[in-house]
Amino acid sequence: MKDKSPLYRADRLAFRFRRSGLDGTFLREFRNLDEKDQARLAALAELSSDEVPAIGCYFDEHSWIVVSSDRLIWSEGGQMKHLALAEITDATILPASLAAAGTKDRVTELVVRATGNRSFAVRVEAGKPLSGIWNALKMVASWNTC
Repeated sequence: MKDKSPLYRADRLAFRFRRSGLDGTFLREFRNLDEKDQARLAALAELSSDEVPAIGCYFDEHSWIVVSSDRLIWSEGGQMKHLALAEITDATILPASLAAAGTKDRVTELVVRATGNRSFAVRVEAGKPLSGIWNALKMVASWNTC
């Protein structure tokens, strides 16, 4: 998928998000965020000029997510982290998180697995927004196995 344009990759991510989930209060297709949140997230995520944002979540200045054409960038407690999409090998929900929540609709943590046997917990909005970003990141993982 790296041979496709950034706009194409972002469009595929947004499509998968839309098809598998719905915009929530905080987690949305990037273009559906209000302009103020789009500008905030673009600055916080330090997007490059050729990077196209597809999915965004703005809880507050210290807790947010951007899935762009090239990276997954997020901040929890003011600690910014990022992964190249090419590093993502899976996205999942831990059984313990599901058990604690009681139902998938209440889960607020997605685990992203990456090359080098690394795993990262990412706080997300529960319900349909979770389903959307989860499936978008699973699609990314499938790009990396082709």
